[in-house]
Amino acid sequence: MINSGPQSATCVIPDVGNNLIMKNTNLKFKINTLSGYDFYPFIEVTNLIKWSLEQRNNSSDFKLKSSINYNIVLQCSTFLEGSIGQIFDSVIEFRKINVSQSEDKYKIFTLRSLEEFDDKIEKAQWNNYPEIFHSLFGYKLSSKMKDEIWEAIQVMFRLRSVIAHGNILTIEYFPIDDSNRCEIKVLKKYNNIYEYFSKKKLVEKDAVGFVNLMNDKIADYFVEKTSAFITEIVNAIEDKSEKSIVKNRLMYINEKNRALI
Repeated sequence: MINSGPQSATCVIPDVGNNLIMKNTNLKFKINTLSGYDFYPFIEVTNLIKWSLEQRNNSSDFKLKSSINYNIVLQCSTFLEGSIGQIFDSVIEFRKINVSQSEDKYKIFTLRSLEEFDDKIEKAQWNNYPEIFHSLFGYKLSSKMKDEIWEAIQVMFRLRSVIAHGNILTIEYFPIDDSNRCEIKVLKKYNNIYEYFSKKKLVEKDAVGFVNLMNDKIADYFVEKTSAFITEIVNAIEDKSEKSIVKNRLMYINEKNRALI
């Protein structure tokens, strides 16, 4: 969207009452033409990541630290989905411009196909992104991604899903002998997540020996892998012009919102 008018201006929101929809506002500066501003809510949400890490590291409250770590996972998944959406959007926008300026006799069909991609991305969630990437670039995203990073992000979104859908985390402890040693069994949808954390040596125990499934190491691990995944997906774009466009878009968003990418 093309912006006009001072970026730093504020507007006064009139009191429209509880039952009215705000249709207009009084700006503190004059504009002579249509003006619009782009906002990136996913960046605003994930600006909390750095703040959350600082708050957690300064806290000694076990329950609070665990709650913050759960929220960091949700923030990372939001940030990643938003970033991938912007990557797709910038590539499609770039292709639209190129096709519109070309003499290709099939350009109307091509533009229509790109519009359909736009609609698909607008409705897409994480599970749809690998298919969209394949359709856009002609090769699988997983084939261009380090296995460790790919697997980590799959687990992060599984964890995000069970958290967001309110799935109960049940951990059972079976006595092995008289020395208080117990066998651990994690039930249902959390089981595969727990096995992955165990494989990566991320599982810790609390003060009495119970499993702490959302500790600092796990949250930090996903912060690191989220950043690495974004780097990997940009590097996976083979066309140099499209890769440059994507980098510029992410840098622009980063600078505009003062977030870390």
